[in-house]
Amino acid sequence: MFYGSVLLVFCFQISFAQYEDLQNNPDISWIAEFSSDHIFSLDEEAYFLEGIKLVKFQSDPANMIDANMDNWMTDWLYQSLMKHELDCYKDSLLQHKLSRKELHNIIVETDTVIPFDNSAYEEGYVIVSSSLNPKDIKQWRAHQIIFYNDKTENFGTRLLSIAPLVYTETEDHLIPLLWIKMNEKFPKNFDITSSKIPWSILTSSRNNHLEADEINITINTGDFDFRKKLKQQAFNTEKPIESDEGYGSNDFLNKNDVWNVYNRKDTIVDFSPAPNYNELITVSDNSFDPDIISQYRLVQQWSFDKEKKKLVNQLKAIAPMYKVYDESNIYRFSRGLYYIRYDKN
Repeated sequence: MFYGSVLLVFCFQISFAQYEDLQNNPDISWIAEFSSDHIFSLDEEAYFLEGIKLVKFQSDPANMIDANMDNWMTDWLYQSLMKHELDCYKDSLLQHKLSRKELHNIIVETDTVIPFDNSAYEEGYVIVSSSLNPKDIKQWRAHQIIFYNDKTENFGTRLLSIAPLVYTETEDHLIPLLWIKMNEKFPKNFDITSSKIPWSILTSSRNNHLEADEINITINTGDFDFRKKLKQQAFNTEKPIESDEGYGSNDFLNKNDVWNVYNRKDTIVDFSPAPNYNELITVSDNSFDPDIISQYRLVQQWSFDKEKKKLVNQLKAIAPMYKVYDESNIYRFSRGLYYIRYDKN
């Protein structure tokens, strides 16, 4: 038990080093780490799972990967790896940096084949190598933090590292190929029109929600509760609140609308059996229990800075989610209550 505790503290210290600026900021009262899987391509599957939307694509004739706009992120990684332009690591905590040789061994698999030459009755051999194909990268795993600023009353996110996920011959599920250090602050004066930003997308994680029990709190300076803070912001309408129609619907809720989300009463009109057919009106109390909130949908904008060769993200909105079960207590789907906007004041 003692050694496990030491290891846990050691891992936290490594993580803290990646966001010391936030740790030392007196306005930041709460920080938590989490991981999330994403599809950054612009195909139908990505749209269904991520609700992905292209925000910007600026073609550069000198860049050979521009031809494949639909899978720009994967092709950018492939090109950057081959040029050794990225800091790559074995793990998400960025403890073990990969040498050029180690990186080469990961992205180029070498096999020795020993055939038999029947005509010369001699053994010969050839060396066959197969490089990583961009099509092998199916998804991405992002190691992120989410934090709360007391002064601005905003939540924010920061990408610490990201890993391409691939299938291997021995694994039937996606595993990280390597981890790429990002850990770039979102620029205060971010300009999406800048020529430094050639590519930007918006994701809303339609089917890849953040589970409450997967949020690893690393800093809590007070009695901060993530779920309660979101509810408080919604009831006080401190931030613009959009309906469950979705981010960008411009269907904004007022305080009374939010109150009705939690305290809904449905009027049911029915009729008595023949021969009277009298109208029967009943009021059903469908008040919502906020304690059943167990998931969160994060709307994030991901932008690539080609000068720094870093991917940064910005939290645009959070939607508290709850799971819907049928009469047999089988999970069917998740439903959002509303979207709290952090990109509008």
